Amino acid sequence: MASNFEASISKGSDLIYDYSCDICEENEINKQADMYCEKCSKCYCSSCVQHHNQLFKKHTVFGREDLTKWPVTKATDDPIELCREHKGRKMEVFCEDHNELLCTVCHLQNHKPCHHVILIADKVKGLRQKGDFQQLSANLDLLQEQFVEKKTDFVGYMQSSEKTFKQILEEINASRKNINNYFDQMEKNTTQELHLMKTSVQHNVKTCNEFIGNTKSVLEEWVKVKDKSDTSSLLMYNHGLKHCFKARAALIEMPTNVDVTFTYMPEPIIERSLSALAMLQNIHRDIQESQTENETNPEETQVSAPSSQPVTESQLSVITQPSQVLESELCLTGKTDMARNSAYENIQISDFGTRLQDKSIPSQITRQNYENMEGKLSKPNQDITVKSNQQYIVKMTDDSFPCSITSICEVASGKLVIADMANKKIKLLDRAYRVVSQLGVNGSPRSICGVDSNLVAVALGNHECLFIKLTNSSLVQDRTLRLEHQCMSIALQQGYLYITSQSNLYHYTVEGRRLSKMYEDTSGTSTSIYCTVSPDGDRIYVANKIKNTLVTLSSDGTVISTLTDPALDWRPISVPPGLHVTEMGQVLVCGGLSHTVLMVDRDGRHRLAEVVTEKDDVRKPTAVFFSSLTDTLIVGMAESHKILVFKTT
Repeated sequence: MASNFEASISKGSDLIYDYSCDICEENEINKQADMYCEKCSKCYCSSCVQHHNQLFKKHTVFGREDLTKWPVTKATDDPIELCREHKGRKMEVFCEDHNELLCTVCHLQNHKPCHHVILIADKVKGLRQKGDFQQLSANLDLLQEQFVEKKTDFVGYMQSSEKTFKQILEEINASRKNINNYFDQMEKNTTQELHLMKTSVQHNVKTCNEFIGNTKSVLEEWVKVKDKSDTSSLLMYNHGLKHCFKARAALIEMPTNVDVTFTYMPEPIIERSLSALAMLQNIHRDIQESQTENETNPEETQVSAPSSQPVTESQLSVITQPSQVLESELCLTGKTDMARNSAYENIQISDFGTRLQDKSIPSQITRQNYENMEGKLSKPNQDITVKSNQQYIVKMTDDSFPCSITSICEVASGKLVIADMANKKIKLLDRAYRVVSQLGVNGSPRSICGVDSNLVAVALGNHECLFIKLTNSSLVQDRTLRLEHQCMSIALQQGYLYITSQSNLYHYTVEGRRLSKMYEDTSGTSTSIYCTVSPDGDRIYVANKIKNTLVTLSSDGTVISTLTDPALDWRPISVPPGLHVTEMGQVLVCGGLSHTVLMVDRDGRHRLAEVVTEKDDVRKPTAVFFSSLTDTLIVGMAESHKILVFKTT
C-alpha cells in the first residue's frame, strides 16, 4: 500500500493544467509546462526544458510571458470532460440515480447496477428541449440582478445612515453634557456644604481665639486692681462677671464634641443606576424590510425531489431566498446557514432550472399583533401630577404660520410624530424633542395614530387618510386611503381603525374596508366630532367640537354618558379638541380656550382633575399625550411654535 501511494505521488498532481509538459506526460507524469518550443511543437516543464536546451541549442523557447506565441491550449479540448479516476478517458454517460457524469470504465466498475444511466448527449438534448439551459441563464441573470439590487440598497443604507449616526452622536454628546451638568451641580452643592462646615469650624476657632485673648486681658486687669480701692475692685468684678456670662454663652453655642471626622460617602443610587446602564440611550433601528412568506425549518429545506415531480413553493423559496432571514438582522444564523447549504447540496441537475422559474419572491408585510388588553387597565382614575415642565421649539424655518399642534403619537423607538395643522406638515421629533424630519401633506392634518412600530395613519380633514412610514429617521409617504366621507380623526385599536366624519363614527379595517357605522351625532345640523379609544377597546370617547360635549360609548357604540363641562371650550377655535387615553386608561381632554387639560373618569361622567392649567404656561391646548417610556406629559397648543413637556410623579 505504501509503495503504491508513493508511486501515485511521484506521478505528480491530478490537477488539470492549461499547458502540461509533453515529455512528462509521455512518462505518465502530470506537470505544468513553463516553456514552449515552436520548432519542436512541444511544451516543457522547468526540468525538461534544460535537457531540451542542451540538445537543441539553436531552438528558441518561449516562456509564459509570451503565451501569444504558444499554440491553442490542449486544455481547451475540454479538460473537464476527462475522467478524474481514469486518465485520458472522456466522460460519456450520466447516472441519474447518483447525479454523476461517468466514463465507460466508471460505468462498468461502479454504476452497472444503476437503472437510469443515459448518454450525456441524450441528457443535454432533453435539457435543451425543455428549455432548462435557457432558464438557467435567465435564473443566473435574475440572481445577479437581485444581488446588485441588494448591494445598491445596502450602499444606500450606509450612506443614509451616516447622517443618522452623526445625529445619534450629537444626541449622545447632548446626553453626556446633561449628565455632566447634573454631576457639576451635585459637586457644586456638595462643595458648598463642605465649605459651610469648614467655615463653621473656622468661625468657632476665631471665637475661641477672641475669648482666649479677652479672658487673658480680664485676668491681668483683675490682678492689677485686686489691691486697689474697693470701687475699682467692684468695677473690675462686674466687668469680669459679664465676660464670664458671654464666654459661657459662646461655649454653649459651640458643638460639645469637637472630634469631627469628614467622610465622603457616594450616593448609592447613583452608582447603582450607572452600573446598570450599558448605553447612554436605547438605539432603535427602523426596520423597513419585509419578511419572507415561508419561515422554513431544516426539514423543509431538504430538497431532493426528482425532476418528474412538481416543485413546491417551499422548495422554490429555498432557492430564491436561501437565507430566509430578515434583512434588518444583517446576519445569517447557524440554523439558516445549515438549511441553505443543505438545500443547495441536494439540488438535482435535472431539475435545477425548473426550481427557479418563478421570478417573484414571495413576501408578506407583517402586521402588529395586538394583545387583548381587557382587564389590564390598572388605575384609570389615578391622578397625573406634574412637577416641572420644559418648552421645546417645533417651528421650522420654512413654516409659513405659527404652529398648531393638533395630534401627538409615539413610535416604538420613543420618537414623537406630531401633526402641525397650520403648516400642513407632519413632523418627527427625536427623544431630545428636536425636529429631525418633516413631510408636507395634501390637507390639514388633524389626528394621528400609530399602526405598527414604524407606520402611522393621519386624518387629513378631507376625504383621505394618509399612511406614513418612518425610514432611517425620515418620514416617507406609504399609501393613501380614500374615503367616501371626510376623515376628521383616526384611532386604532386591536388592528382596526376608528374614523370620524363630521357627524359619524365608522369602524374600518387597516386595509380600508368599512365594517360598520358605530355612532351618529344627531344633536344638530352642524357637528364636528373627534374620537379616541381606550387600550382595551371597551370605551370610545367622542368629542363634539360644536356642542362642547364629550360622549362616551361602549365598544358596540352604545352611549354610556354625555359630559358637559365649562372647561370644555372648543367652538371658537379652528383646531380640533385633543383627546388621549393613557396605557393605564386615564382619559385626558384638552379644554381649548379654558387653557386646561382635564382628566375625566373612565365612563366620562365627571371631571377628576385639572392636570395642567394656564399657570403651567398652557395656552389653547389642542393635543395631549402621555409617554409611559419617559413618564412625561406632552402638550401641543394652537398658534404656538412650542410644545410643553411635563415631568410627572
